[in-house]
Amino acid sequence: MKETFVVEPLMITKYTEDSFLCNMYVLMTQESLRDGNALVIDTIQSEEVLKDLNRADIRNLTIILTHEHFDHTTGINWLRENFEVHLISHEVCAKKILLPRNNRSLSIMGSDEDSRKYRYYPPYSCTTDETFCGDTSIQWCGLDVKIVYAPGHTAGSCCININTCMFVGDSALLGLPTLTRLPGGSQKDYNSMTLPFLKNLNLETVIFPGHGNVYKMAEVTYRGDCFQYIPDLKEEL
Repeated sequence: MKETFVVEPLMITKYTEDSFLCNMYVLMTQESLRDGNALVIDTIQSEEVLKDLNRADIRNLTIILTHEHFDHTTGINWLRENFEVHLISHEVCAKKILLPRNNRSLSIMGSDEDSRKYRYYPPYSCTTDETFCGDTSIQWCGLDVKIVYAPGHTAGSCCININTCMFVGDSALLGLPTLTRLPGGSQKDYNSMTLPFLKNLNLETVIFPGHGNVYKMAEVTYRGDCFQYIPDLKEEL
């Protein structure tokens, strides 16, 4: 399943994996298309992705990971088989995905048939080309890509900002609390560092989460332990 968003100058395509319902984002601009480049946030394996990238004559991918969990890294080596890839992640994330034992199902996906195959997914190792510690930024096709360290869900989590777009991984899923109980997670770090950052984003910021729907900060409020649509709250009153 895919969905396309235009936030000038970006053309953003969200691909959603069927089993884990995790999102992979492919970003292009007119300039990047001329040079055969695309920016990818998190990865899945999808023949639809491959077909679309080939159709656009994309040859080079810059991949940034929002965090180190299996469901967001499964497409890295697969993409490397088909494109020139430059992988960027937080240094903690890089250390985690280098070890095959970390790149396997976290057994949190339920028992449905679609998810069952991933319990036996062959472990793999991913090497990172560029790492960072804390906040950083890179230049991609004339755009300033800001990467903000955002621990809590994992120790290697980050948010990625380009203009009014913020890619948050699993740190701000709509209607769901951020999971911090898995290895490397920290509710304390989330509450003290990541949550204040997210709650203070400009209302025009468009949030692209690791799972679920894209939303604007102006459309939501934080209540209890998660972000919720304002219309949903009004219906409860």
